[in-house]
Amino acid sequence: MNPQRLKRIVIKEELASLIGDFKLAIILNQLIYWSERVKNFDKFMKEESNRCDKESTDLDIELQNRWIYKTAEDLAEEILIGVSASNMRTQIKKVIYI
Repeated sequence: MNPQRLKRIVIKEELASLIGDFKLAIILNQLIYWSERVKNFDKFMKEESNRCDKESTDLDIELQNRWIYKTAEDLAEEILIGVSASNMRTQIKKVIYI
């Protein structure tokens, strides 16, 4: 039997209070989560680039410059609030214009 990983969502009280909508707070928190991961990846790649420069080897990976890419389908699946991909697109637009 393959054990399935449990998924979790985080509702930060300060985001929910600020936005006034728990679903939008969850979406914003997930976007913040992923933006921090990209930042860490870029830092790692800079360190690797410096190491490769010292060793005179090529590193053929571009920095992400803190951009994330998530489809509405992926984000809807991650946040577990039971919305469709098209509804997720609507929710993301609301987050953008807060």
